[in-house]
Amino acid sequence: MTPEQRESFQTDGYVMIENAIEGEDLERVQKVFLEGQAETRVKWEADGCPRGFFDIPNILERDDIFLDLMHYGSTFPLMEEVIGPDVQLMGIQARTYPPNPTSYTHWHKDCPPWSHPQYVLKSKLFYYLFDVTEDGGCTSFVPGKHQSLEDIPKFETPEEMPGHVKMTAKAGTAVIFDTRLWHTAMTNQSQNPRICLIYNYTPFWFKQYASTMEQAQRLDERVTDPMRRQLLGLERVQGGNPYVVKVA
Repeated sequence: MTPEQRESFQTDGYVMIENAIEGEDLERVQKVFLEGQAETRVKWEADGCPRGFFDIPNILERDDIFLDLMHYGSTFPLMEEVIGPDVQLMGIQARTYPPNPTSYTHWHKDCPPWSHPQYVLKSKLFYYLFDVTEDGGCTSFVPGKHQSLEDIPKFETPEEMPGHVKMTAKAGTAVIFDTRLWHTAMTNQSQNPRICLIYNYTPFWFKQYASTMEQAQRLDERVTDPMRRQLLGLERVQGGNPYVVKVA
């Protein structure tokens, strides 16, 4: 990270990376995502549109671009600095959040207040594949709350949270954040779905999502790069780190 990025991550709990994906890679991931989205949406609508959003299943197997983005030059070195060299991919969601009068989630954090003197124990990487506007269901954070032990207050709408910051973004933007940070998806009041890829990273000793382990087994013979094999949980290549977990 640059000194500015490190300061942002440590103080606010997140860092934004503009133009993380560009050119042919952006066009390719957009195309493949939209093809999978069209297939998945049919079943989601037939099931009555549960949960207010839907994820394309087994996205890592659809195209190598999704494996590339797991270990991408503009983002992975930052994530490795955040999690440490013992990093692995816990899971991935290829998410579509259509226009909706209410948000599909509430203000929350993904982890208890675990701490480590050097590394973060779980961090997320969002890739926004298309522009996200202020009224388009953007992810929002309350800066600095990754260090808070307070209970998260409850509100009727996510917009009522004091001090929140909306992650508006151009296509190709990435955001890395500490999952202890208070965050939510705002109400999507636009005419367009919010589309993003969500990569979850943890140390190697964390359990992966079952869907990640299943995809990794099917990809075993296809993936030869040592770090990608570690990220998929197939084998540890960097060696362990002495993580000592404590409650802050």
